[in-house]
Amino acid sequence: MGAVTWLSSTSIFKIVALVCILALSLVTGLMPLKVNVTATAKRRRLLGHFSYFSAGVFLGAGLLHMMPDAVDDYNTYLTLSHSKATYPTAYLVAALGFVLVWSIGDDSDSDQARMLAVASVSSEREGAAICYV
Repeated sequence: MGAVTWLSSTSIFKIVALVCILALSLVTGLMPLKVNVTATAKRRRLLGHFSYFSAGVFLGAGLLHMMPDAVDDYNTYLTLSHSKATYPTAYLVAALGFVLVWSIGDDSDSDQARMLAVASVSSEREGAAICYV
């Protein structure tokens, strides 16, 4: 067998796409380190918007790729258990899970804002009093 000297156009495309995805992942993964070192209010706000983007990616992956499989598995279970339930329980459980995670995240943000408010009124000589308001 001779060595292959020319790659197919599909293989070249896959290699280029792999390198692009790797470079993009490295740049965007290390970007928060650079932004925090040279932090201004505008850059921190920009970094906050990246977290919304990543949350949307995970939410989209969950709803578009995993939810149909979960519904199919639930419907298979209902068929095998001879259940006559018609309510879309799988969608309800997914929605309740989303609301639970959202409410926990929303609550932790409010506590962080309170902590920052307490720390901002402290002086440099006396230090910050850490307590919940």
